[in-house]
Amino acid sequence: MPVRVSADHIAAAGGGFQPQLKSNFTLRMTPPGDANNAQVIELSLKTFPFPHMVTENPAINYMNGQRKYPGRTTYPDAPLVVNDYVDQQTASVLEAWHNLVYNPVTGATGLCAIIKRQATLILFAPDGSTERKWRLLGVFPKEFDMGAGSMDDATANQITATLSIDSVEAM
Repeated sequence: MPVRVSADHIAAAGGGFQPQLKSNFTLRMTPPGDANNAQVIELSLKTFPFPHMVTENPAINYMNGQRKYPGRTTYPDAPLVVNDYVDQQTASVLEAWHNLVYNPVTGATGLCAIIKRQATLILFAPDGSTERKWRLLGVFPKEFDMGAGSMDDATANQITATLSIDSVEAM
């Protein structure tokens, strides 16, 4: 008897296998300064990667063999991309935060107690009924990129702040 293959289980009327949409997410964090900075970043959000963890894979050689074991786990830098709005302070909020990390006038770097923040990444169902959350700890902008001008491109400018992250915890 031939095997019946179908996609009837995906997004079925009776429920089950509802796709998680990439656009159903938000990032909540409060950069240093005014408490309204959190809302400016959240409302300007364009893209941010979902959690990514990398575990080193060291090995011990013995005779003609090798045994691997899990090593240090790290969290790669994450590019936060936001839309640049003329009437909002998105650019200045991120630039001010990066200037606390590295002061271009004095050459000083900031103290962790001042520059590091906590963020919450939230994925939600299309109707908002379920959420998956992660707490991002030790977050600060290690790079700040204002975008680029082009006489041949009339699309919205985007700002990228590459965030360093110490650790990620599921909530």
